Amino acid sequence: MTILLSSFYHTKMFWVLGLLFTGFLIGLYIVQVNALTILVYRIAETERQITEHRHTNTALQTQTSQAVSFKDLEQLAQSRNFERVRSITYLRIPSGGVAQNQ
Repeated sequence: MTILLSSFYHTKMFWVLGLLFTGFLIGLYIVQVNALTILVYRIAETERQITEHRHTNTALQTQTSQAVSFKDLEQLAQSRNFERVRSITYLRIPSGGVAQNQ
């Protein structure tokens, strides 16, 4: 009788421990899937930000190419009869300084 109870007890312990171990493995699997899902969402957000930055970069490159260059700016100043400043003299006025071209 004791041998029969002992083998029944061992079989029952084997199944209980097996189920607990299986539950533990399933819990670890759920944690790993959750961590991978978080990483996938972070990667997707980073890719979206990269795409947004690329569009912004393209727009800024277009704006800089359309901006007036220094040579064009100098020609524009000459066409409007601007003169180069040779020297600057400051006058003392109680309200502040004023620059004058000589």
